[in-house]
Amino acid sequence: MTEWLRFIDKSDYHVSKFLKEANEVGVALTVSLETLRNMEWNDRIALMQVGGAKIKSTVMFAEFPLDRITGLSAEAVKGLTGKFPCVIYDLGGEKIIRLHTALNTGFAYDIDASMKDLAEVLMDMEVLFEIGVPMIACMPDQIEAVERPLPMFRDLTYRTGYRPFDLAGATERISKQRSLNRKRRPHLGGQWEPDASEGQDTRLEKFAGDIESAIIIDLTPYLELDTL
Repeated sequence: MTEWLRFIDKSDYHVSKFLKEANEVGVALTVSLETLRNMEWNDRIALMQVGGAKIKSTVMFAEFPLDRITGLSAEAVKGLTGKFPCVIYDLGGEKIIRLHTALNTGFAYDIDASMKDLAEVLMDMEVLFEIGVPMIACMPDQIEAVERPLPMFRDLTYRTGYRPFDLAGATERISKQRSLNRKRRPHLGGQWEPDASEGQDTRLEKFAGDIESAIIIDLTPYLELDTL
């Protein structure tokens, strides 16, 4: 298992709003296929925000497991189910609103394939047809909010995308600081990059993750009309 860091832009979501939505509909964050190729099912994603606790530094406010890939086109999902063992478990039909985007879910499958294999097949597909907007996702009960006061990482600066992160080590350091003074905000320096050997030998269980088709609609034009 590998752990990753992902910043949530404060201009899009403040911490409290993100967590409220996550507890209602789960988490879904866009990801490039190149990054997805280096991930694996059950990897954990640490969520950070600059200024998320009314301070200038970065704070960590939640984490979640990579449990599902959503946002795929129906054709992309059909191609994956034809290549790897799959079991359908949901016919979809749910409409989820996230920020200025509506996500209309389609068929969902448990799939028996590594993330690397899925990403490489999707890369081949996108040359031929529209594969949708891949997103890593989890259900509402899988998001774990970080205890307040939120821990501060003074050396981590905002950066788009995902990067490997020693979440286990950081969590241990936070726990030690809280044991000394639970009311004091934990302060952590450094970049918390994991050792190169970490997360390389994990054996996957069968049908470790889910794939889901979804139609994604940008609601921004409609919101603009409402304000006229």
